[in-house]
Amino acid sequence: MHAPLQLFAAAYKVLSLVAIEPKSQIAGCTTIVDTSGFSYKQFRSLSFDDIKVVAVFLQQGFPLWFRKLHFVNASRFFNMFFNLLKPFLAKEVRVCRISISIL
Repeated sequence: MHAPLQLFAAAYKVLSLVAIEPKSQIAGCTTIVDTSGFSYKQFRSLSFDDIKVVAVFLQQGFPLWFRKLHFVNASRFFNMFFNLLKPFLAKEVRVCRISISIL
């Protein structure tokens, strides 16, 4: 299986469990993602279709409200990925809900 698809499938399964909780459905969820392992190898394996799938998933393709997304330990390759993702995200999502940190 394509590596980004494996990651997407795993995230979908975990978030499906979170979405079952009624409190999560009402209040949304804040997610912290450690991106320290995101390297050139992962960046190179992504296609534009993969990037579009991530954007749709975050905004409208999943029945869970992402209140905040925090990406920590962001490498320059993750920043490159995020810069490719930005045009597919609504302004509200880009500006208000996502933070990227290099720790």
